[in-house]
Parts: sequence; structure tokens; C-alpha cells
Amino acid sequence: MVYELKDTSRVEALFESWNETLIYSCLQRVMGKVFVTDKDSPISAMAFVGCFAFYAGEPDRELVINKPDGFVIMTPKDDSWASLIEDCFPDARKITRYAIRKDTRFDRDELAKMAAGLPEGYELKKIDSDIYDLCMTDPVTADFVSVYVMI
Repeated sequence: MVYELKDTSRVEALFESWNETLIYSCLQRVMGKVFVTDKDSPISAMAFVGCFAFYAGEPDRELVINKPDGFVIMTPKDDSWASLIEDCFPDARKITRYAIRKDTRFDRDELAKMAAGLPEGYELKKIDSDIYDLCMTDPVTADFVSVYVMI
């Protein structure tokens, strides 16, 4: 059986050395969730956020087979996880995912400059409930907002 792990400190070591912001978000319980098959002494884990599932620790068929519903980009930590994923889903399309650059800084001035240069009729605004609902109608934009809940 697969369980959502509330005390994510129990699996931090499994994801150690995997420098991935999405995983940190799950471990810090900011966004996403962590799933295990053993709540008390987990040796395997899946960090899931948006449409990304990151698998670490000892390969666990039950975690792989019980992936979240819908489109999931299943990301193995090592070759043993990759082999298991391929064994469980032999018809899945295998791709190479390139890492997102980690050494960046958010530049408000650059954003303001880009916003000021928008063509006539375009505007930047916060995502409200109407825009959120519109985003959820398309798989691409649904992925952008799926980790947020409108209050």
C-alpha cells in the first residue's frame, strides 16, 4: 500500500545529493507530496509535485505502479529505478530531461522592463479564480497551476 508521508524528514537522506528544487519543495512541504510504502521505516520514496514524480531509495514496484493519475514525468534517481519504471510501463515514452539552471537570481527590474514592453492589449496580472479555472482546461497550463489551490 502507498501512503502519503507527513514527516518528510524520514526520507531526506534518500534524496540526498539530488539538487532539485521540486524535491526540496516536497520535503519542506511547501508544494507537492512524498509517498512511501512503509511509513515507519521508509527505504523508498516518491516525491510528487505538478506532473513530476522523483523516485529515490530502494526501487519499489508498488510505488511505481501506483503513480498518481494522469500524465506523470517519472524521474528515476538511478539506473535501478529507471529499469523498474521501464519494466512497469514498457510502452511509456522515454526522454532525456535536462536540468533547469540552478544558479539564477530573480531580477525584478528585468521583469518590469519585459512587462513594459508588452504589445498593445496585453497585460500581466495575478492568477485569480477565473484564470485558474481557465488554466485547468488545458493540460499544459493546468500543469503550471496544479500545485496551487485557490482559497
